Amino acid sequence: MRNRKKQAFLISSVIVLALWLPSCRSGRMHQNTSQVDSMGIVTKPHEKKVSFRLYEPKINTANMKVTVRMNADGRNLSSPATMKIKKDSLIQICINPVMGIEAVRMEITPKNVVIVNKIQGKFYQTDLSYLSKTFGVTMEFQDLQALLLNRLFLIGERSTTSSECLKHLAAKDLDMGVQLVAAANEAGYAHQFDVDKSGSITKAQVNYRNVKMKCLYSDFSEKGGVKFPYVINVNAERGKSTGFLDITVKTAEFNKPVKFNVTQKQKYSRVDSPNDLFNF
Repeated sequence: MRNRKKQAFLISSVIVLALWLPSCRSGRMHQNTSQVDSMGIVTKPHEKKVSFRLYEPKINTANMKVTVRMNADGRNLSSPATMKIKKDSLIQICINPVMGIEAVRMEITPKNVVIVNKIQGKFYQTDLSYLSKTFGVTMEFQDLQALLLNRLFLIGERSTTSSECLKHLAAKDLDMGVQLVAAANEAGYAHQFDVDKSGSITKAQVNYRNVKMKCLYSDFSEKGGVKFPYVINVNAERGKSTGFLDITVKTAEFNKPVKFNVTQKQKYSRVDSPNDLFNF
């Protein structure tokens, strides 16, 4: 049981690391000289016009059973999990390392982060600044949501729609589709997205000083009118620290009512520090 508790703690820690380590927030980005029309055509002055399709999944709710495989600085871990999303409202990840029994629950909202250690009956709640203080970098809820749902995002921007994001991106032709690029802004953040000929985003990359994040999307499948990548690979580097998070979707339902696991906080003891959440 002691080893299982340690495994649950490590899994939850690496998930936070993998999702938040590479994310960086800055001030407003300067808009480049590209113009974008409603058909997704990006034109740079004095350069050839590039036309392309952009397909982004229209997802209001998602309910997925997944396998997460991860590595942080040489530690390899794997566990079944569930990931549920309600657009613009809640991301809930439940780690079920042994026989489907939930060990750790993480809830992320636009304002709060709640981590529950169900094994030891404890929970920790804070605002999103906790992640910034812990890892030195942060990401808006909308950015994380977009990363998980195969959509455009610009860290440091308030852009929430593809048309708003495209205003900051220039396009160039690739053999397999197009590449959308936003050069580094004043704070040093650069974004790059690869879009295949069907319009799906196959790669998202963010560079910032000694932080690099690359997210690859593959194994696209359509269900209920939603085309979605059933394999998501996130690779992160921060200085000498490295890590990856692989999410393989086993089953998925989109845009149907989702029953979230309700966290009854009165059943758990609240701790004031994340260091007190897992004691082995």
